[in-house]
Amino acid sequence: MKNLFKAGWIVLLIGAVMTAIGVAKDGAKSIEFKGIKPVELKEDKKITKKYDVKEAKNLVMALNKKADGSNSYYSSIVNVEVRQGNDFSAKYIGSKNLAPVIKNEGDALKIYAGKKSGNYRKVVFDFDGFRSSTDWTSRLVITVPRDYKFSSVENDGMNGDLTLSGLKTENLKLHMYDVSDIMLNNIEADKVDIDVSSDLKVNSSKLSYGMIKVDDGDLNLFDSEVNSIGFELNDGDFSNSNTVMEKSSVKSNDGDISASNATIKGRCQFISQDGDINVTNAQADGYVSTTSSGDNLLHAKKGEATTLEENPNAANILVLMNSDGDNSVK
Repeated sequence: MKNLFKAGWIVLLIGAVMTAIGVAKDGAKSIEFKGIKPVELKEDKKITKKYDVKEAKNLVMALNKKADGSNSYYSSIVNVEVRQGNDFSAKYIGSKNLAPVIKNEGDALKIYAGKKSGNYRKVVFDFDGFRSSTDWTSRLVITVPRDYKFSSVENDGMNGDLTLSGLKTENLKLHMYDVSDIMLNNIEADKVDIDVSSDLKVNSSKLSYGMIKVDDGDLNLFDSEVNSIGFELNDGDFSNSNTVMEKSSVKSNDGDISASNATIKGRCQFISQDGDINVTNAQADGYVSTTSSGDNLLHAKKGEATTLEENPNAANILVLMNSDGDNSVK
């Protein structure tokens, strides 16, 4: 009961503050809280900004840092798209406060957090209730000449969505741990190091040699080629369609693994700790399918908590191992 009275007094206090601000400013105003202190929210401006950028061998997206190299109070909420174009260019549309800083430094084009970036977790209260004060629609578009190949493309922290389209790079490094979704479309990378905590979509791409980790999200792989890639998912599903997999593996702690129309080259593995593995219309010369406690289907063969085999010594073989779930190969 005491907590209820406290909550009531808090709501009443907020209402009184809003009323006072409204009367003083001749109308209803939104407020935000700095600590426990309510202050009038200053509305952000929308801007369009073009940057003067030059050719660079490396692209570094460092939206969790300021231009002086120090850590930003938080990673800017800017959606970034890097795609093919006629030349190097950069254009930003969105919140003035979130406008990034972009510089050519040595052989790198670097993107930093804006000078006035605020905390995206700020809470605003107005007559519509509580909400975030952050503009989530701000967007930066960078273009790169067709057939240009980077030495490296790196992203080490950001909170907006990231889309890479039509790029070639020797090294691709993406480490993104907050609210971002990532799309890789028509990407060629000789080496990859990807570690993210949300959904990852890969389409029409060629990725070789490295690790792709998804902590809390799904991984969708379509119409692509992967060579010597280790996929690891902690809590999410892996889906693979019309993809060539060579000497690659998929490990899932808590989620399903599915593959349709996959072409298997060398030894490939699907390993699940807690989830089902479903394979349809795969092109492989051999299979080994093992379940510890679930059903096991390998074409015409059936079993439970067993190992089923077809041409287990084949060069192009798909190995399925499941600790707590069903395997199905059709």
